[in-house]
Amino acid sequence: MAVAVWVYADYHWVPDGVGVAGQPFNAAANFPGGGTVGNAQTLRLQVGQPVQAVTPDAPTQAELETATTAAATALNALLTTAVVAQIDGWATGNP
Repeated sequence: MAVAVWVYADYHWVPDGVGVAGQPFNAAANFPGGGTVGNAQTLRLQVGQPVQAVTPDAPTQAELETATTAAATALNALLTTAVVAQIDGWATGNP
């Protein structure tokens, strides 16, 4: 058995003044449920990263942390100026 880590970021447009009631999940508890339903102004970026383990059936904490850091770095690289421009356009009704 091999192990991989998936890291993703969901970006959602939330109207000004709505606050946490407009979030599509309970941020404090970090689990789905509550808030509004997503809309067209939603974007998900995600990355899968294999865990490079000396013993694939029993990765160490350090090996898991290394894979998580690598996945987060790769995810951050997906946040390009084009993606930021798309997100910035949501306030004016752009998809």
